[in-house]
Amino acid sequence: MLKLVFLALVPSLFAFLSLTPKEDWHWFAEYSVNFFFGFLFCLSLAKSLSSFWLFTIAFALCIQLNSVWLLDTIQKFGNFSFAVSVIIWGLYFIFNLGSSSLFFLFYHSLKDLKFGVLAFPAAWVVWENLPLQFFPWKLGYCFFSEKYISPVVSILGTSGLTFIVSLASTILLSKMRFKVPIFIGLLATTALPLDVFQPQKQFKGEVQAGLIQPNHSIDFKHNLQQLNEVILDLNLLSEKVLNADVIIWPESAINDLIFAGINHIDEDRYLRKLSFAKPTLLGVLTQDEFGKIYNSVIAVGNHGEIEGLYHKQILTPFGEYIPFKNYLPFLTVLNPIEDFSPGLKSEPLQVLGVRVGVLICYEDLFPELSLRYAQQDADFILVVANDLWFGLNYAPYLHDRFARFRARETLVPFVRVTNSGVSSVSDMYGATEVKFKRNAKIAQAVSIKIYSSGQSVFTKQGSEVLRYFVNISLLLIAMNLTFKTIKLSKRLKR
Repeated sequence: MLKLVFLALVPSLFAFLSLTPKEDWHWFAEYSVNFFFGFLFCLSLAKSLSSFWLFTIAFALCIQLNSVWLLDTIQKFGNFSFAVSVIIWGLYFIFNLGSSSLFFLFYHSLKDLKFGVLAFPAAWVVWENLPLQFFPWKLGYCFFSEKYISPVVSILGTSGLTFIVSLASTILLSKMRFKVPIFIGLLATTALPLDVFQPQKQFKGEVQAGLIQPNHSIDFKHNLQQLNEVILDLNLLSEKVLNADVIIWPESAINDLIFAGINHIDEDRYLRKLSFAKPTLLGVLTQDEFGKIYNSVIAVGNHGEIEGLYHKQILTPFGEYIPFKNYLPFLTVLNPIEDFSPGLKSEPLQVLGVRVGVLICYEDLFPELSLRYAQQDADFILVVANDLWFGLNYAPYLHDRFARFRARETLVPFVRVTNSGVSSVSDMYGATEVKFKRNAKIAQAVSIKIYSSGQSVFTKQGSEVLRYFVNISLLLIAMNLTFKTIKLSKRLKR
């Protein structure tokens, strides 16, 4: 048993070494080390597929140990006790064991067929895109540096990178002929200059944005008796960047309900306290005329008029709603929070003629939302977040990393504004241009480069190209299985 647990921890170690932030490293060294350990992670999981228990425990442990931040988040964000948070985290592990088991069974039903080498990458891509993933995680995220993300991502998406690397690892472990040159060729494709197949975007200009990272503690931010002090601090920080074209506050900067139907900031007792006249994008909590509560971003114009509103569409489990509460009613009893309502629209907000696609919190983990904005020719995509819930671990750096892949997929610049870090600006290739220190109070004007419209292959096709790869893989396996079944039935008739 101890040997099984030890072997199951090996992939988690490789994943951890690949995912941990490497501050101040040269980009090539960072990418090389991350790629090396990311590939070892994939290879060790492929190797563990010889045993049901080894693989399922290894895969579930990897997900669990790299989401240890959930304990802090459930406890602080969901307002659960530590004991209940541990129970929920344990249920999450059981859920991961179940999904790992499905992965294993799917793989083993196909592995012994003629094209079985395609089973592992196909199974992994299917697993990555299961709709039941609460916190979507992709193998492709391992292959990253602050200045470089593989051009493959702009064509096949992050799951396409997963497919190529997992296929390479399977081939390396196989007994097929010429496996070494095929393996090297597959890995080489991740570094090919594939951007020559992308539209050549022309530089149009820059927008000066004043990013506000207030670093407010949870207690300070959520104490309604101190809300006036919160707004005063936000005002003082904003006044340091009045030279910017637009000012951006983080998620739920004002943590009190604002009526979603207002037309001017003077109609709200807190919004009217904004001490500056600048176009502003600010995270707030809103409530409509039916009593529904939303996590929102409001666009405020030069003269205080409300020019746009976005409601968060993908809600955070245990913080904004209780999943499976109809089946696990004790969760509602332990923490009777009122569920937020999801928004229904993904339309860019207009600020000074610039089209801004808005995402809130962990919506940047879902490629489909970024794709919608890119397909509507957003000039840049803004993510407002409050990563203070993660606690004192490396999860905020991971959140920032994962968002960069959305920039690389869509070829649209990404801007992240958070309460306590990591706030950042990345270009359309996902490379870091500006990055704020974590747990620091910062107000800084930054330049966001705007380019002419031109959609990446992934933006135009979405996951269709990758789906063709997966479907062809499954079709070849199915055809082989059919032929084997026909041959077997003929033998039995004889």
